Amino acid sequence: MIGILAAMAVLTLAACGGTTSTGNGGSSSKLRVAFMPKQINNPYFDTAAAGGKKAAQELSRTFTKVGP
Repeated sequence: MIGILAAMAVLTLAACGGTTSTGNGGSSSKLRVAFMPKQINNPYFDTAAAGGKKAAQELSRTFTKVGP
């Protein structure tokens, strides 16, 4: 139990890392969206990739589909 609490504390503190924000929800570094499907030619993952691509376009970000 103590090990789990220690791991949660470490992950919580790691999540508080220093990133610089521009103020309007944007970041000073370029965010890229990557999608790595578990299977190829599976309609579920094709739909998920299409949603990720649309979201990246709406946020003016780069979308990359990793894999074959």
